[in-house]
Amino acid sequence: MKRQVSLDEISDGRLYSRHDMVRIGCGGCRGCSACCHGMGTSAILDPLDVHRLVQGTGLPAEALFSDKLELNVVDGIILPNLRMSGSTKNIAGDAAAVQSGKTEEEEEVCGFLNSEGRCSIHPYRPGVCRLFPLGRYYEKKTTPHSTPVGEYPAQWTGCPRPTIEDWGISHAKRGMPPGEGHNPASAKQTSTECSASHNAPKSDNSVTDISAQQQGEAISFSYFVQMQECPAPNKTKVRVEKWLDQPDLAGYEVYILKWHNFLERAEALVKSTTDEEEIKNINLYILKLFFLKPYDPQQNFYIQFEERMNAAREVLEV
Repeated sequence: MKRQVSLDEISDGRLYSRHDMVRIGCGGCRGCSACCHGMGTSAILDPLDVHRLVQGTGLPAEALFSDKLELNVVDGIILPNLRMSGSTKNIAGDAAAVQSGKTEEEEEVCGFLNSEGRCSIHPYRPGVCRLFPLGRYYEKKTTPHSTPVGEYPAQWTGCPRPTIEDWGISHAKRGMPPGEGHNPASAKQTSTECSASHNAPKSDNSVTDISAQQQGEAISFSYFVQMQECPAPNKTKVRVEKWLDQPDLAGYEVYILKWHNFLERAEALVKSTTDEEEIKNINLYILKLFFLKPYDPQQNFYIQFEERMNAAREVLEV
């Protein structure tokens, strides 16, 4: 979910790579499931998430969509998200409850949360759950004459404008030693300085999509910490790659960048037409191709995804 906000509003102002240490460790969330409550439709899934849920639960995608998952429109594109279900919460000690005389209230919780308040799909939980409370910060491909879109920190004036996504963002970290992180607000950047930084060699910590050729596409991303999202006290430092717990993290990060760029193209396509039937057909095509059509578990998922994405780009001309 995209957010047009300043990093200073939601983070410590630093950007991290997979190799960096961040203070988000919470002891395995023992006794806490706060991030599984009241998410609304914000826990958006990508094709790998649904594939893993299909493999982990043994249920076809259609069965998941009729129970634990649901579909919603996100920036013009129909995408799946974790479905919230009702749960009774004891509020007997709450001040407002004392005045109203209520002792219980209904609240929304993730449908995969079990009766003990633990995740029943933890080994194959979605990427958005693995990422929280981190976010991704995407840096876009621009030219010196590009017109910035959206609201960003003053430090970005005259520089390529990033896109901030809930539970994910990115501005590629250049030349920083592992574990340090990068503070985009640490120096006043001018257009010249920004241009120079983009001509500098990328560090090994950068995530880059060399196929991002279209103007305005994300070419890289880094991670940031959403400081106010996780209520767990006394957090410890943990390496980002350990926190994400993603097999083949390097391959996964490239996949995420390509999926992000594809959605950006699809969103632009939908916004370019007022033909409701065409919009419907575009969405149904994406839904069936990437989410409902099964992936072969014996074959590499990323290769299969790449084949489908190339086919979709040709069919949709994006």
